Amino acid sequence: MDSEKFDALTRRVSRARSRRGFVNSVLRAGAAAVALRLGMHQGQSEAARDCRDYGCSCNGGVYRSCRGDLVCCPWSAGVPGGLGLCLTEDECYGPTCINSGDACAPYCGWGTDCPDCCSGYCNDFGVCDTPRCTGSGCACSTGAYMPCDWGLTCCPLQTGLLGGPGVCAPEGSC
Repeated sequence: MDSEKFDALTRRVSRARSRRGFVNSVLRAGAAAVALRLGMHQGQSEAARDCRDYGCSCNGGVYRSCRGDLVCCPWSAGVPGGLGLCLTEDECYGPTCINSGDACAPYCGWGTDCPDCCSGYCNDFGVCDTPRCTGSGCACSTGAYMPCDWGLTCCPLQTGLLGGPGVCAPEGSC
């Protein structure tokens, strides 16, 4: 900018104005600032609506509100279409249990309860399985070593058939 243009600009800015002109300028500047600020928020809200990645807000029950293998985990499960967060299924619903026939979790004892197994039981071979029934009234096999709980015996359903079917009953009641 040459010196003549600069001098003309400073004269224009420094020119004395009326109060009405000053107030009008202040109002225009304020309106411009508000319009600029609203425009920025509108752009941010559009960007937030387009966010479908991990950790973004979403609406439950809306098709593909999250990308890829993420699900919309609702903040309030009882509110259809309510707000949620894009998370993995395990983070939202908790890990799934281990099916029967699959290996038990390493920290589960064999032949005991295992909370990670769907059945809640880890058999004697380290495999999730249905718990063995050894209480009163449970089916058992005669001739097997301790097929029933302590204080119970396996009463045969057919007398004299060793290894045949039986039922667990209190000792001395067969």
